[in-house]
Amino acid sequence: ALQMKLALQESRVHLLEAAMVRSDLNEFELSRGAYLEKRELLSSDCDVILKGNAKLGIEAAAKGSELENRIYALKQGLTEFDMVAEKLLTSKAEQLKGLKVVGTNQAAIKALSDEQLNRLARVDLIKASDRVTVKVDDLLVMAGSLMTRAGQEVFAIQKGVKTAFTMVIIVVLLLGVTVGLFAI
Repeated sequence: ALQMKLALQESRVHLLEAAMVRSDLNEFELSRGAYLEKRELLSSDCDVILKGNAKLGIEAAAKGSELENRIYALKQGLTEFDMVAEKLLTSKAEQLKGLKVVGTNQAAIKALSDEQLNRLARVDLIKASDRVTVKVDDLLVMAGSLMTRAGQEVFAIQKGVKTAFTMVIIVVLLLGVTVGLFAI
């Protein structure tokens, strides 16, 4: 879940970088590609939790479990985030298509001051990202509680094993004393 939070923040940064490109289509494509890479990482992390991964020793989330429900909620939030990101990337790509000159020119300045693009980057993207961040945080809290519960179960098992081992030793000693008494 921590990796998911980091990937989300990195994807957000790459989207903002793409939105701030002045006139270099290659720079825009690099930022777009970096966003898509981090977004794919988020999606694959969700799929690993839902479906499991035998190689990593990760079991699939139980059907109908709280974990499964939270992952589906996170995926829904990511879909909303993707819609805003796609609008932002499409809008910026359209602006950059007409620009031929590398560097700052009037068209580049106009592209940076585009109201729709600024709203997408400064308001809509931040809101969508924050909603997903809340869902990832919920997942982190749940993972922490599952780890705590697992730790408590391990402690209870260890305590039971120690008690059973102690009882076996006492029974063996008593049996030895009893056999020794009858042998005399």
